[in-house]
Amino acid sequence: MVLRNVKYTNAKFHIQNCCQCSAPEEIKLNLSFSFFVTCLTDAVGPYVFLDHIAPTVHHTPIKLLQNMKVLGFAGSNSSASINKKLVRYAASFFDHDNIEILDLNDYEMPIYKMDREKENGIPQLAFDFAQKIDGSDLLIVSLAENNGAYSAAFKNIFDWVSRIPIRKAFGDIPMLLMATSPGPRGGASVLEIAKGRMPRSGGIVLETFSLPNFYENFDTAKGITNEEFKLQLENKIAFVKAHFTK
Repeated sequence: MVLRNVKYTNAKFHIQNCCQCSAPEEIKLNLSFSFFVTCLTDAVGPYVFLDHIAPTVHHTPIKLLQNMKVLGFAGSNSSASINKKLVRYAASFFDHDNIEILDLNDYEMPIYKMDREKENGIPQLAFDFAQKIDGSDLLIVSLAENNGAYSAAFKNIFDWVSRIPIRKAFGDIPMLLMATSPGPRGGASVLEIAKGRMPRSGGIVLETFSLPNFYENFDTAKGITNEEFKLQLENKIAFVKAHFTK
């Protein structure tokens, strides 16, 4: 069964054009269910109710690269985020019509707390963020480094999204994982942490990239100005694109 346009709620997946639909040829999701799935249609639309079900999502290769949906975000809530600038630059190598850049400020939630989850459930913003991830074909993520680790803003979203049942935090979506900083290490510590964590949280890391000394190597109008780092990123993006055209 081919499904698309999945909208999460606490109890169900709302699926538009379910059952008899045919998703675009270049973007298909094959869902494997380990238990019984009941599908029914009501006045609102088709629903698939999931109870004790563990779906595994497999992305088939995308035949038309220009139609792939790219979702980017920086692991920072700064209005002047240098990591968001790097995300925008990397995303510019893809079809502009299919790129969406998120702002973590739009997904600000109370600090994760087990007691809070028991009392109030998972915030809708966590489901909204997960839906954005699951609607994409490629994630471009650049992480800010705070005290050698994730920023609090990113970590809190990560924590809440990871609490959504029947899915991994990053949805088994291929990912270009990056980091930059004003200093010479280019966010190396947080990038190393993320490289180890993402695969266990549903992030399929295709490539990683670190840009050191951001203000010396990046221009807002031109992008990366250091030829060595520019070529390095371009080669990594070419590898990422090749993944979708195999």
